[in-house]
Parts: sequence; C-alpha cells; structure tokens
Amino acid sequence: MSGYLRSAWALGCMFVVFSTPAVLTAQQTPRARRESQAEENERLEKPVEWPALERRLFKDSHDLMVFKMATSWIPGEDHDGRFRYKLTATPLLKDEYASPQKQIGIMSKRLQQTCTVSIVLLDKDGFELRRVAPDLSLALNDDMDVVGLTANESEQMDASEYKSFVGSEGQSGSWNIAWNCP
Repeated sequence: MSGYLRSAWALGCMFVVFSTPAVLTAQQTPRARRESQAEENERLEKPVEWPALERRLFKDSHDLMVFKMATSWIPGEDHDGRFRYKLTATPLLKDEYASPQKQIGIMSKRLQQTCTVSIVLLDKDGFELRRVAPDLSLALNDDMDVVGLTANESEQMDASEYKSFVGSEGQSGSWNIAWNCP
C-alpha cells in the first residue's frame, strides 16, 4: 500500500472513530423521549391568557364587545389531544344609557341571537390555523342580570397544531374574532 493510500485509509478510520460517539449521543433513548414529551405536554397543559380584543360588532351602535380568551391543551391517544378554551364577551358601553345594565343585556342577547362568531387561531407568522365556532350562552351575575356571553368548550387538536398556535416565549401566535352581524 502506498504512503498516500495509507494516509487516506488512516484518515478515514479516524473519521469513523471520532464521529461515531457524536452520532450515538445525539440519539435519545425511549425513556428520554417520553420524559421530553411529558415536559412538553406539561407546558401545553398550562392555561394561556390571551390579550383582550375590543370589537364594534353593530353598525348602529358605538358600543364595543370585549372578548377575552384562555386556552390550554390536554394530551390524548395517538396525538389526538383536546384544545380547550374559555371565551367571554362583555359589552363596553361608549354611549350614555339611562339603564346601562339593561343595555348590556340587550347587546349580549342581540349578539347571541343574530350574529355568527368565530374564534380565529393564528400562528406566529399570522397565518390562520383554524376557526372555531363557540356556542355562546348568556353569562349572569348573582342578581341574575345578563353581564355578557361565555363559552367553555374543547375540540380535537393535535399537539403540533396547538404548538403552532401558542409558540414559545416571545414568539407566540395570536387570536382574533370573526363575526357576521346583520
């Protein structure tokens, strides 16, 4: 074997010897993968309070509806987890009313009975991931006055889609409200 071939062969052997441990350490054991998945699930299960949205829904009114939402995710079999959300819609009165409580009830019932509302989930780049149609019901205070609307529901969503929505610290997705009110 010539000196050049011996050097090339030795260099090749050194490459194999020194690169093999890096390959072995880069692979996770099944236990490490389960622990990593459990940590990720724990992060996704924590409730996220999203920024409130103020929207003028009715053309004949200057009053706003304030939408607030909290979300979390529950793991399931074969990545079939559940996206959970709590949504509230509360009127923010801009005009003067003789009976503000009565007007809050009127606006809430009008939204519930005449409008189609969707929650729009967006990824960190602003692309739409999904639309969710909440089943809004009247929210009442202790005196049985209507104070707004609420929904507390869940639907199937895999972990990767929910991760695209919540993102990571400093790079999360966002949400919006879409509506059609005659």
